[in-house]
Amino acid sequence: MLCVVLMAFGQFLCASGSGHPETAEPLPDWINNTVNVVNVVIGIMVFIPRTRVLSAVLSVLITLASIATNYLVDGYDFFLKVLAFNLVLLAVSLYVYFHYRQVRVASAKAKDV
Repeated sequence: MLCVVLMAFGQFLCASGSGHPETAEPLPDWINNTVNVVNVVIGIMVFIPRTRVLSAVLSVLITLASIATNYLVDGYDFFLKVLAFNLVLLAVSLYVYFHYRQVRVASAKAKDV
């Protein structure tokens, strides 16, 4: 449960401010606002058991997009400043996914008949 809280906290931190103000050509405001709303929704969804795995997948995807954006748009210096946070959030999201996913049975032999 600690990882769930950490993942939600990380998503809320991401939603509190996206985009680097010193970027020469920043992303449009509507993109930043949309990403902020998605981060808040993911942070809320992770507390609902039925949507926990989906929120972990969305968190992984949005964190990977954030890493790419930080490198390509915001510059290498900003990328290095936030890389540790992004990698920790990515690791926590992957842990939540692998911990809460339901493993599918690969064959009928594994079932008790």
